Amino acid sequence: MFSLKNAQKSPKMLVELMCISQVKMDLEELDKFINDCNTPEDHEEMGKFFLCLWRGKGVMSGEGQINSEKLKDYLQSRLEDVNPGDINHVTAAMIVEKCCTVQGSSPRQTAIRLNNCINRTVQGK
Repeated sequence: MFSLKNAQKSPKMLVELMCISQVKMDLEELDKFINDCNTPEDHEEMGKFFLCLWRGKGVMSGEGQINSEKLKDYLQSRLEDVNPGDINHVTAAMIVEKCCTVQGSSPRQTAIRLNNCINRTVQGK
C-alpha cells in the first residue's frame, strides 16, 4: 500500500517519521512489515511502531481503543493515492467494518492486529 522510504519527502508523513525514530529497526526492515498481513503479534518493535502510528493519526488511544471515524478518515486519505485496481476496489468503509473491532491482549498487539487486518483486506486475503 505504501512505503516508508519516501517519508522524508512528504509533509503528510510527519507522524511516520516520528515513529520511525522511536524503533530500533532500519527502513528496509520496517518497509518489509508495513504492508505485511502476517506481522507477528509479539514483534516488539513493530508493535511500538504501529501503536505510535495509530496514536499519532488519532486512530487508536494509548489503551488500544480504535476510533472507527478516525480510521476511516485516515484510510480515505491513504487510498486517494492508490489505483483502485491495485487494492481490489476495497473502500475505507469496507476496511473499517472488517477491522475496527480487532483487539489484542495489549495496545501494541491490537496495533499490529489492526495493520494485519487492513493489509489482509486490501490484499483480498
